[in-house]
Amino acid sequence: MIFGIGCDICSVEKFRLEMEKEDSISIIREVFTTTEIAYCLSKRYPARHFAARFAAKEAFFKALGIGVPTPAYFRLVEIVHNQSKAPQIVVADEIAKKYLNSGKSKVFVSISHTSDSALAFVIIENNKYQINNHINSFAIIGLN
Repeated sequence: MIFGIGCDICSVEKFRLEMEKEDSISIIREVFTTTEIAYCLSKRYPARHFAARFAAKEAFFKALGIGVPTPAYFRLVEIVHNQSKAPQIVVADEIAKKYLNSGKSKVFVSISHTSDSALAFVIIENNKYQINNHINSFAIIGLN
């Protein structure tokens, strides 16, 4: 059963401008993990990749139905790639325990970007529709 669907679109220009500011590193560190920062900065157009990851994180929170959280929550969600280079969402235990049902939740993510925009869709599938607050572990599947 589908628990939630989230979608977000982000301006790449917003991240380009953010990266040009003197304090951009501190702002970027507020919402991205060190792994995500290293990945994005290794790319020819890092702003596109930052925007795509930000869109995926916002889409994830929308799919959970919690709206836009505080910046600290963004670092508890990480966008990585599996062996096939498809994006996956990895969440910290704090979020998994609070919002997702252990072993019964699957998170599907699709990310795309152009030179102007980044778009992400997230679907959370859960065999139990109700949120479980007593979770010991979490399983994730990512698709592109």
